[in-house]
Amino acid sequence: MEGTRRVVIIGGGLAGLAAAVGLAKAGIAATILESRPRLGGRATSIVDPPTGELIDNCQHVAMGCCTNFFHFCKLSGIEHDFVKESLLTFIDSRNRQTRLSANPLLPAPFHLAGAFLRGSFLSWSEKIQLVAALRRLTSSTLSMNSVSLKNNRTYNTIQDFLTETRQSSPLIKAFWEPILVSALSESLDRIDFQAARQVFVDGFLSHSQAWNLWLPQAPLGEIYGQHLQNWLTSQQVSIRLQTGVEQVSLTENNTARITLRHGDVIEDCQVIVAVPWNLIGQICSPELLTCLAPGAAQLQSAPISSVHLWYDRPLTSLRHAVLIGRVSQWLFNRHLIQKASRSESFSYQVVISQSREVTDRPQAELITLVSQELLSTFPQTPEPKLLRARVITEHKAVFSPLPGSNQFRPFQETLHKDIVLAGDWTQTGWPATMEGAVISGYRAAEEILRQRGINMKFEQPPLGR
Repeated sequence: MEGTRRVVIIGGGLAGLAAAVGLAKAGIAATILESRPRLGGRATSIVDPPTGELIDNCQHVAMGCCTNFFHFCKLSGIEHDFVKESLLTFIDSRNRQTRLSANPLLPAPFHLAGAFLRGSFLSWSEKIQLVAALRRLTSSTLSMNSVSLKNNRTYNTIQDFLTETRQSSPLIKAFWEPILVSALSESLDRIDFQAARQVFVDGFLSHSQAWNLWLPQAPLGEIYGQHLQNWLTSQQVSIRLQTGVEQVSLTENNTARITLRHGDVIEDCQVIVAVPWNLIGQICSPELLTCLAPGAAQLQSAPISSVHLWYDRPLTSLRHAVLIGRVSQWLFNRHLIQKASRSESFSYQVVISQSREVTDRPQAELITLVSQELLSTFPQTPEPKLLRARVITEHKAVFSPLPGSNQFRPFQETLHKDIVLAGDWTQTGWPATMEGAVISGYRAAEEILRQRGINMKFEQPPLGR
């Protein structure tokens, strides 16, 4: 009977974890198979040997519009590991700071209008261009692979839209690039217009709280590798770390079979495959891949680099900042956000999304460049001394939101009744985000429960609905 078969989740990233949390709330204790030594997947940390600190592979940021991610955090008891940031600071190439905060007296989409109008990093003509373009975005009619506006003009990429709406090059460099490249980790000429529109409409214009940032107050490895793991264990979820899957295939009876790398075989189970798009072809037999995700190999990836730096004194009192016109894109003050640094050093993380142009540089050269940018952005005497630094690059950090890529993203429900998919790369209505990962995990859990005759819903409505 379906109700007595065990559920095995392959992959301990956010998608797999969300599925496990949903099933646990329904009274079903799944087994998680994770090849790495800790949970979290791409949301992970490594131990920095000289300091002994846990440092994140990349800064993960949630926004107020991520209703499913916050629901997941609340269900699993890790919501206190995140802190809300209601102020966003832009620093232009002349070191002028513009602080973006919402007016609590104004409803969406006007809540940020005053901050933009006061912004010093845009001229008045650029502000007029920007307002006109944002109004056009809100008038869009969505389809799966393109977006049509009221003037019947169809756009494939966000660059098409920016060209059509005559956004100036300085405006693109100062506003559109910092937000979209950070959010989607692609160049503007490769970002699907629908994905870019969603960033602005859902993230900035739909609700006065949607744009708020939520940052982890502890290393990701501590949040998912300790706090969440402890909660899952308390719910009788079995967690098998360093347990790689060699292959998922079908038996002669057309049921799922999982062969582990050390040779053990798991059969008579329901399976949630929650691995990234670039790995599913490695663990699924060719015939099984055809009925699960035949288009996965067509998805392309984008890299994200993080530069971790330790100084002998503080650089700035800002908790984070968007840096315009630099190789460095976003600065996070780990010393203040996570209180993770030792007393004799002050640590910072600089994130470079869509980092193809810097991955070929020697690490020492990139570290020197980033440090010089930070010291010139926050000049002081005496100048802070760089004690040490390191670069971490996730070469396949996210799938690229290219025009037409949605057709290669499979649904969670598959053609095989025993096997369900999860992952931010599946059909979620979102680009590659933590929100998309959680949605996919929730939907996978719901499908497993549906097959068992249990009607439970975990997926949350958008903010304000």
